[in-house]
Amino acid sequence: MHRLRIFAIIAFFSLCFILVGTARAEYTVTEILFIPWGDGSDELQIREAYVEHSEEYPADTAGYLVPGGGPDQTFVDREENIYFSSYDVRYFKGFDISGRVIVDYSAGKTEFHDEFFRGMYNGFYVDSLGRIYCNGNEMAGAYVALADRNDSLLAKLNPLGLNSGKSCSVFRWGSDDVLIFSVEDHGLYTYMNSQFFPGGALGWRASDGIYYSSRKKDPFTAYLIRSYSPDSTGKPASRDTTLITYEPGNLIFSGLMGVDDNMHFYIDCRDSSSTEKSVRVYDQGLKLLDEFRLLSRQENVYMWDTPYPFLRHDGNVYEFHCRDDGMHVFRWRKK
Repeated sequence: MHRLRIFAIIAFFSLCFILVGTARAEYTVTEILFIPWGDGSDELQIREAYVEHSEEYPADTAGYLVPGGGPDQTFVDREENIYFSSYDVRYFKGFDISGRVIVDYSAGKTEFHDEFFRGMYNGFYVDSLGRIYCNGNEMAGAYVALADRNDSLLAKLNPLGLNSGKSCSVFRWGSDDVLIFSVEDHGLYTYMNSQFFPGGALGWRASDGIYYSSRKKDPFTAYLIRSYSPDSTGKPASRDTTLITYEPGNLIFSGLMGVDDNMHFYIDCRDSSSTEKSVRVYDQGLKLLDEFRLLSRQENVYMWDTPYPFLRHDGNVYEFHCRDDGMHVFRWRKK
C-alpha cells in the first residue's frame, strides 16, 4: 500500500509537469484599425459585385454574379503602418493605426504612378526603412519599382538590367529586407544589401540564410522544406525536408506564413473540422510552441480576392475582414 501511494504521488506530479511543460502562450486579439469604403482620401474604394447576362446566362435567368473588387494585398511594416493595394480598382495606400494616410500612390496621385503601379500587379514589400518595392509594371513585370513615402521614385530593379527584355515575374521577401526575384528564362536571384546575387528559392529567407517553405504531405503530416543558400555561381540550392505531425489527422492545407525574428515558424493550417484557419508556431527544432485559431471570417463584401493573414517580423499576426461598412484590421499578439 505504501508503494502504491508513492507511485500515485509520483504519477500525479509527473502529470503536472507534463501539463506545465506543454502549456502554450495565450494570444489576445484586438481590432486596431477600421477604414470605411468610399472615394475619400482616407477611405478604400471598392467595386461592388454585379449581375451579368450573356448567351450562357440569358436575361430570363438569374445571371452570373461578377465578384466585386477592392483591396487584395496588404503589408504591415515595422512601425505598424498598414498598406493596401488593389489590382481591380488600381490604388496603393498606406495608413498608420490612427487611420491617417501616410502614402497614396493610387492612379493620378503621383507623377510617377505609371512607372510604379500600372495594373500588372505581382506584389509589394515595405523594408525596414519604409521604402516600398512594387512589382506593378504593365510590361509583365519588367522591373520592380522602389519608392519612398515622400513622392520619390528611387530606382527600377531588374537583376539583368532594364534593357534585358526579361521580366521579373515574381518576387518574394524574407527576414532582414532580403528579396527573391524570379526572372524570365534566368531563374532566381537574391537581393540583399542593395545587390543581386544569382540563385535562391521561392520561400522565406530567414536570418540563418536558409529559404523555408511548407506544404501538406497527407492528412497527418506536412513538410517543412529547407533550401540552402546558393553558391556564388547561382548553382541551385540543395534541399532537405522534415515532417511535421498534425493531430488529429484531418489536415487539408499547410503553408508557411513566415519566420519571425526569433526563428519561430508560423504555419497556416486548415483542417476538415472548421472553415477557420489555425496558426501553429514551431521553434527551430520543430517543437510546437503555440497554436491559435483565427477569427471566423465575416466577409460581407463579395470580391474576387480578399487579403490573407499577415505575419510581421515580431510574431504579430494580422487579419483583414471586408465587411459591409469597410475594412476591419485585427492584431493577434502574445500576452
